[in-house]
Amino acid sequence: MRWHILIIALLLVPFVSAAIKTDASILSINDNEAKFVMLSYQDAVYTPRILQLSKFYDWKDLTLADIDGDDYNELIALRDIGSDIYIYDFIDDQLVQKTDAKNIGPFAKDLEWVKIIPVNFDKDKDDELLLLNNRYGRFYLIDRNGAEFTSTLIGDSNNVLYKDWISIESNDIDQDGYPELILLRRNIQPIYIIEYSNGQLTDWKDAKKLGDNIGNVNVKAFAVGDLNNDGKSEVIVGDSDGKIYSVTYSNVVTILAQTQYKNMLDMDIADVNKDGKNELVLIKAERTPVSVYKMIGDSLTEKVINNLEGEVGWVGVAAGKFVSEGSEPVQEIEVEEPKPAVTETITEENLSASEAKPVNEEKVEEKKSYTIYFFLIILLISALIVLFLFLKSKFKNSDDEEEPEEDEDEKKSMWPVSKNSKDLRDMKDFIKKTKR
Repeated sequence: MRWHILIIALLLVPFVSAAIKTDASILSINDNEAKFVMLSYQDAVYTPRILQLSKFYDWKDLTLADIDGDDYNELIALRDIGSDIYIYDFIDDQLVQKTDAKNIGPFAKDLEWVKIIPVNFDKDKDDELLLLNNRYGRFYLIDRNGAEFTSTLIGDSNNVLYKDWISIESNDIDQDGYPELILLRRNIQPIYIIEYSNGQLTDWKDAKKLGDNIGNVNVKAFAVGDLNNDGKSEVIVGDSDGKIYSVTYSNVVTILAQTQYKNMLDMDIADVNKDGKNELVLIKAERTPVSVYKMIGDSLTEKVINNLEGEVGWVGVAAGKFVSEGSEPVQEIEVEEPKPAVTETITEENLSASEAKPVNEEKVEEKKSYTIYFFLIILLISALIVLFLFLKSKFKNSDDEEEPEEDEDEKKSMWPVSKNSKDLRDMKDFIKKTKR
């Protein structure tokens, strides 16, 4: 019976998010230079690349999520102005804006955004987005419905006392098969865990609090994930003294590292060096802004990415798989009714066009060849029918011509001339001649 329960429980555990976190890249936005930057790991080196120079400033946060269920992450960027949420596909190694930022909302009066994250409350293939506002303590769920995006207010923490949030994440941290929201706030117990049920956040009075005594100093950033690769998620918190903590769901607090960084900005957890294990990515206000930490035993070892510089302007970090989708070829419309082949003069333009779409060209030629075979078969059958009718008519005419000859023979056979009658006639002729 226990095995049956375990198997059912494993089957019911959903992916907290459809966002892909393996074979991950590191992305961030520098608001001072209005640029989107990606770091990819190859040949033991993290190589930086500018994805886009933006014409906008006032960026607040970014994340990766698969919002359309196509198994490719999209880049979602949040501006701290009005309702500007930008969604980008990565096609042919270029960022391509997926939808008009003004169509997502409305959030006309809500400013002071904290963070935007992927969630998957409905357990389907595509992600939703959760947006947290700090001025009013509001939580918005953004869902995609075809080409449109709808926003729903699912919670309001302003009527309690909680609106001074620092960050938010989503994870099934209690392993009950349903994702929770984990929030970071300046407090003696800075970690809050709240459930989502029936389209709304549950009562804040029932929120679970973790992280005793971490709040004696200012907490700066956090991330949620399986950093020690034991199959369970932990809450990783960085404070203003440079310490990095691990907090379990049972509220066990462990100091993982003492760093020199007093100005941590954001964190994320993913496999960013292709070793099959998660790492902690930290972005901070330093000359070398990005560090990658690996869990070895009970402590963290740091790798500083030295080939990316810029002490100010970084607003967030997102770690996840972000690969170019490649542009989709234009599909030719196949005609169901057969058409005769068209003779066409081959030019260089036609030749290059045919080489550009070899798959579709092969389909068209194959359909033409079947059409030719069909007409040849019909023609052959028609020729055989004509030949058969011709031969039948020929034989009939020949039979009609031979019928009189057969009648004459039959007449002769009916009146045979005997030898005696012939001798009698000869004798009569002889007597006539003698009398003369």
